[in-house]
Amino acid sequence: MFPKTKNIETTFQLIRRFCIVLVIGCLSCSALIAWQAFRMVERAQERIYVLSSGKALEAFAGDRKENIPAEARDHIRSFHQYFFTLAPDEAVIPSIDLTDTYAFSLLCAMSNLNFHHL
Repeated sequence: MFPKTKNIETTFQLIRRFCIVLVIGCLSCSALIAWQAFRMVERAQERIYVLSSGKALEAFAGDRKENIPAEARDHIRSFHQYFFTLAPDEAVIPSIDLTDTYAFSLLCAMSNLNFHHL
């Protein structure tokens, strides 16, 4: 591997160069492996799995801004479901102040007509 050298100084320089090349090679290999690992983790975090009726479904993660219209529709649907199906409860009535005037007037009109589901 190493040619016979007659001088100890040239042998030391040759071994030093070999060690420097070996260390640089190991560091570059380690950096490449770390970069690949981080990239793989980022790709894995973009996918999530949702369990629905015993089946795993793959979903892709997105920004919150993409989900705002769907969350708003679900919020309005659940509000209407609870507003029109729950029986009027005097303990819950003060929380009607959190709604707009239309919902409050609708609640007053429905309570005047004794309209509620049991």
